[in-house]
Amino acid sequence: MKVGTKVKCTNGDTVIHRLASASSIKTSAKLTVMFRSGSLSKGQSFSFTFKKKRTFFYLCIPPRAMATMHGRVVVS
Repeated sequence: MKVGTKVKCTNGDTVIHRLASASSIKTSAKLTVMFRSGSLSKGQSFSFTFKKKRTFFYLCIPPRAMATMHGRVVVS
């Protein structure tokens, strides 16, 4: 995606989710302060605008969800 792109994440699950930026895609990665969604119930959304060229990693917290809910966003 291009610098300046706004990404919107919507929780379609019945479980509360929280997204947070991370230092890598590994499930043992440390959370960073780039972005955090707060608690998202079903139907709630979180948006973030990516303002730098780089690869951003994210995890779903709490830790029990990290193993399956993680990813990366590449901004060019």
